[in-house]
Amino acid sequence: MSDMRAGQAVIELLKIEQVRHVFGIVGSTFLDVLDVLYDDKSVEYINVRHEQGAAFMADGLARVSGLPAACLVTAGPGATNLITGIAGAYVGHSPWSRSPGGRRSDTIIRMRSRSSISSPCWHR
Repeated sequence: MSDMRAGQAVIELLKIEQVRHVFGIVGSTFLDVLDVLYDDKSVEYINVRHEQGAAFMADGLARVSGLPAACLVTAGPGATNLITGIAGAYVGHSPWSRSPGGRRSDTIIRMRSRSSISSPCWHR
């Protein structure tokens, strides 16, 4: 069994879910993920100016391509800035994901209900 770092695990999970584009703002809580993305060109990181823009871009790309897109932002205000985009993606049934940085940034929870729209989730 080979050792895998947390950043590598996140990228491998994104690849399994066929995510090819990640939108977000660089934050210190997920630099390990960005380090892996720098060397792995199969998933493209697109830096944005505001988290809400990242949410709308991920939603729009997912709707057009039919493939899931993702957002990677810092915890707290970064994550709350995604809420409007998350709601729009959820209502539109977009294949979309977001993952806030922080202590649990390397945990992606599959979610199929509407019980907690702000927890790390995959919605398909």
